[in-house]
Amino acid sequence: IFFAASKGASPLSGWWIYSVNVTSAPDDFWDFGGLGMDQDAVIITANNFNGASYVDSRLLTIAKAPFYNGRGLSIPMLTGLSGTLQPPIVLDQDAQTYVVAAEDNTTGTVRKYTLENTSRPLDVSIASSTISVGTWGIPPDASQPDTTDKVDTLDGRFQNASTQNGGMLWQTHTIGAGPFPIPKWYKLDVETDTMVSTGLYFVYEGSHDFNPSIAANADGDFFVTWAMTCPTPGTSCPNGTKNAQMRFSGKRVADPSVLGNNPTGAFGISSSSYADYRFGDYSAVSIDPVTPGRAWVTNEFFTGPTSWGSRIARIGY
Repeated sequence: IFFAASKGASPLSGWWIYSVNVTSAPDDFWDFGGLGMDQDAVIITANNFNGASYVDSRLLTIAKAPFYNGRGLSIPMLTGLSGTLQPPIVLDQDAQTYVVAAEDNTTGTVRKYTLENTSRPLDVSIASSTISVGTWGIPPDASQPDTTDKVDTLDGRFQNASTQNGGMLWQTHTIGAGPFPIPKWYKLDVETDTMVSTGLYFVYEGSHDFNPSIAANADGDFFVTWAMTCPTPGTSCPNGTKNAQMRFSGKRVADPSVLGNNPTGAFGISSSSYADYRFGDYSAVSIDPVTPGRAWVTNEFFTGPTSWGSRIARIGY
């Protein structure tokens, strides 16, 4: 695995580039990597496969001080963890860092790992617990207009980094609601292992919404981005059918606790159905570091019937 830090505020100032061999057996393969950071370390997670067989999820902690200054590193690797594991973007000075996975839909539990001493390779510690969030259904594949081809909505895993601040953690994933995939968000109290609030969000009653990401600012406002198709015209999709496209929305901290049907904005609308079965599952939304009432949204869009690109947009309140 390769990771890098720029030598200055500009990406044109050069980079410190590191590589680490993370395999522990022949045919090991790291998949679905995640990246987060607390005040002292950069945290990288991934699912480890041996050939086609899932083995476990693993976690690296990379001390910022030597990393950002191009010095030698000692990097511990924690193994035997639940997948798919997502690290947080930590906004405060909490000495503990919380890493989570949507572990079991039948019991409705989120697996939480508490990390301490992330910048001290010989002293990193990890403790495990669970948070009950209620059972959820595995999301069905998303239908598209004018084709029997469907888009993979994955399996209910957390797909992107959480946000951690003030003992709270914000995260989102796709669940199943009858024939529809639909995103669900959570605000979790990681100090008491309880769910504070949760809600669903979607575009239309008949839309298929999936592959979401979330980011919160220090005030507790959050932004979301996700993918959507609208396969059936009429009351289900009042503005007509839609091929795969990206949506974005958000919730101010003082808004009602459930973010429901929200028309939201759209970008990156495709001109044809998508036959390769995966779309938008590396979406991201990041808080603007200068203006925290705004966010940067990155996701997939079509450049042609057989090609795609990345669309970047700034949104805000």
